[in-house]
Amino acid sequence: MNVSISELALAAAVGAGLGIVFFGGLLWTVRRLPDARHPLALAFGSFLVRAAPVVAGMFWLASRHWVLALAALTGYLVVRVCLVRAVVASPAGRGGRVENQVQNAP
Repeated sequence: MNVSISELALAAAVGAGLGIVFFGGLLWTVRRLPDARHPLALAFGSFLVRAAPVVAGMFWLASRHWVLALAALTGYLVVRVCLVRAVVASPAGRGGRVENQVQNAP
């Protein structure tokens, strides 16, 4: 089975979308953990909700062709790198919450 460039691009876009779902959900979860009534349930439930579409999407692409799964993994990892850099560069990423930085400012 030959894989076209358009199929590779679509698989990379699907992987990027899965990365946004997973890592965006992770960011949302981490920001809500300090105020959660049941942080363990939030963390575990969030992981299940985030991981399910990623695993299903990757398995579906791998069942079509391994190259599509590789393209999706590439898109997924590109989103991870971009989000990590964006969070680290943000004021909240360099020392906790923005509110804590304002209160602890000299």
